[in-house]
Amino acid sequence: MSNFYFPSSETKDGWRTLVHNDDISSLGIDLEATREFVDWNMEIQSVPPARQSPLSVLVIKDGWIVSERYDRPETKYTPTWTASMGKTMTACMVSKWIEDSSGGRIPIKINLESPVYDIRYLPEGFPLSDPRKNLITFTHILNHTSGLRPSPEVFQGENFLFVPYTVGHCEHYPDSMQLYSEPGIKFGYSNVGYNHLAVISPHLTGVQLHTSIENHLFSPIGIEKTSWYSGGPSYLWGEKIYQPSCAGPDMTSRDLARFAYLLLRNGKWEDQQIVASWYLDEMKKVSWVQLDYGLGLRSNTNGSLSTSLPKDAFVLSGAGLNVAMVVPSWDLIVIRMSQVHSFNSKKFLGEFLEKSKSIIRGLNDG
Repeated sequence: MSNFYFPSSETKDGWRTLVHNDDISSLGIDLEATREFVDWNMEIQSVPPARQSPLSVLVIKDGWIVSERYDRPETKYTPTWTASMGKTMTACMVSKWIEDSSGGRIPIKINLESPVYDIRYLPEGFPLSDPRKNLITFTHILNHTSGLRPSPEVFQGENFLFVPYTVGHCEHYPDSMQLYSEPGIKFGYSNVGYNHLAVISPHLTGVQLHTSIENHLFSPIGIEKTSWYSGGPSYLWGEKIYQPSCAGPDMTSRDLARFAYLLLRNGKWEDQQIVASWYLDEMKKVSWVQLDYGLGLRSNTNGSLSTSLPKDAFVLSGAGLNVAMVVPSWDLIVIRMSQVHSFNSKKFLGEFLEKSKSIIRGLNDG
C-alpha cells in the first residue's frame, strides 16, 4: 500500500486544501512570494479586443492545494483546452503500448526504436510519400526529431482529410509528403508527427487513442469531466472519427493537476502503476539536438530548461500559456491554465519558471 496521499475525484471529496497561513507556511511555502507569483499570473490576460480568457493558477505542495485562484468563480468548474500538454498524455499511452506488447496483450512487438511506418499498424502510410519515412521511430516522433513538417500545420480546409494528410497522402495539402530533414538529425516541433499515433492506435490496440487515454490514463486517477476536439467530416476516415493526438482535451485545472500528480508520483496511483516508471525515466531524457525536450515534455535534466530549478524538474506546456510544472524533489506542482494568445509563449515560460522558485521559502535570493 502506498504511503502517499492520492486525491479522490472531484465528484467525491476532491483535493485536500490548506487555508490557514500557519499550516501553509509549515510546508515551506513563502506566503508573500506565492501571492506575488499568482498575482503576476492573473495579470497576464488576453489583450482587447480579444475576449478575456478563463484563467486558473494552482500550487500543490506535498499533495495539498496551498494556493488556488480563478479569474471568475465558474472557471473552477469549466474545462479549458489543454492544447499541447496533451502530447505528454499521448506519450504516456505509448508506454502502455510497449508494456502490452511485452506482456502479449497486443500481438505486435514494439519498443521506442520500432519503426512508425509499419504496414501492420500504419497501412494508410503506404506507399511511402518519402522513402526516408521508413527510418522514423517512435522516439523520433515523441522527441520531435522525425524530420516531419514542424508546426504550424493544417487542421482544417477545403478537401482536407486528417488521416491522409498525417501520412502525406493528401494531394491538396502536400506539405506533409516530404521530410524536411533526415530522421534523428534536427529538432522540429511537429503536431503532424504526434498525430501519427492517433492513426496507429486503432490498428495496434483496436481502440481509438483518445478512448484509451480516457480509460487507462484518466479514469483510474479520477478525471471525470473532459471534452475532445471535434473536427467534423475532415476527421472521418473509414468508419472511424479521429481525434488529433498532438493536443489534449478540455479539462479543469484540478483535473490537470491529477495528471501532473500521477507523473510526480512516478506513474503510480495508489497501488496501480499506470505509467511504467522506466518509461517516465526515458521521457525525461533529452535529445542531443534539443537539450530541454524529452519524450512529450520539457525536461531540466541537464539544467538547460532553467538554472533556477532542480534538475529533476519537468514541464508540460501548451498553447494559450498553459503550464504544468512538476518538481519531484520539492514535491511541488504549479499549474496555470488559460487561453491567452497575445504574449510570447517562450518568454512567458522562462519568466514563469524563474518566478516559481520563489514559492519555496529560502529560494528567493540568488
